[in-house]
Amino acid sequence: MSRLAPAQRLMRSSMPFSKLKAATCSKVVTPISYSRNISTTGPALSSSSTSLEKWIQAVQSQTKTLHDTADLNKARQLLLVLPNLSSSLVTSSRNLLEKHTGEDAMSLSPGSPMPFGAELVLFNPLLSECTLGSDGTERTFGPPGGLDQRMWASGSFEFEKGKRLKMGQDVTCKVAVESVQPKEGAKTGKMVLVTRKLRYENDEGLVMTERRCHVYRKQKPAEERRYRAPVASNAPKASEVEEKHSDFGFDYYATRAALFRYSAATFNAHRIHLDPEYCRNEEGHSASASKEISGQVHKFEYRATSPLTVEQTIRLRGAWEGTDKKAASLFVLNEAGTVCMTAKVTVV
Repeated sequence: MSRLAPAQRLMRSSMPFSKLKAATCSKVVTPISYSRNISTTGPALSSSSTSLEKWIQAVQSQTKTLHDTADLNKARQLLLVLPNLSSSLVTSSRNLLEKHTGEDAMSLSPGSPMPFGAELVLFNPLLSECTLGSDGTERTFGPPGGLDQRMWASGSFEFEKGKRLKMGQDVTCKVAVESVQPKEGAKTGKMVLVTRKLRYENDEGLVMTERRCHVYRKQKPAEERRYRAPVASNAPKASEVEEKHSDFGFDYYATRAALFRYSAATFNAHRIHLDPEYCRNEEGHSASASKEISGQVHKFEYRATSPLTVEQTIRLRGAWEGTDKKAASLFVLNEAGTVCMTAKVTVV
């Protein structure tokens, strides 16, 4: 706790985040790349005053090539955050799983296969704080027009059969914007869905293809952003909620420490992960928002439907879609029984 005290004092400072950025950054720089070693094909992004249509044309014409190394220590750090799925308790629906231990993490060694999902520690944006949005997210792929609020909506991992990244390997990632979808709704207002396609390659060729879909929209007026607690706190606990059928599952208690560690391992400064006051007053959530990515064998597709918050039990469940057990539907519930994430896993 003592090592976090300076950060806690900074978060509690009365200085607004925008002024704090101005005080610590002498110049705001438009982000062009986010890797130490990067090559880009296609024209440079247009300025913020350019129309959305021209921005879409520009951003979709670019392909970025990033270079990284499958970092052993980062993979170990991420493993310490995640529940230990090797336990036989996964076959039961009501067991609370413990996270991986330090001994589990140290069992990873140079040359070991990279754990499924640990690819999230690779190719994270190397940007100065001056270039981050007011919510702490990177703006590399953010559209113009004041759409400053970013949400990670969905994505997928697809692994090539018989191929895995190994700890210590040099890895290349080719990143392209696959689609941009402007939308507008009566409640949500204007928003833009940006889907990125990331192709991970080692010396054997393509290993995995990942897709990430982010939603960008304008912030709501200040009076609408603040979190309002329910009138009555009679929400049922996890043990009281009737669930739909599941064949397997487990419970996982999401702590603030785990979320902080996850954010650090993935170099993600999104303030909904780190700043409870920002969550309540700017995003309208009750507490810091949690995020879990599950591992799998061949393909994993996920979609976030409602925020998950820390300091509560998260229930992960799955149901096989056929007798061959080659595909399963997955869902994640909070303590009130709300489905907060859905997914589908395909097994080779």
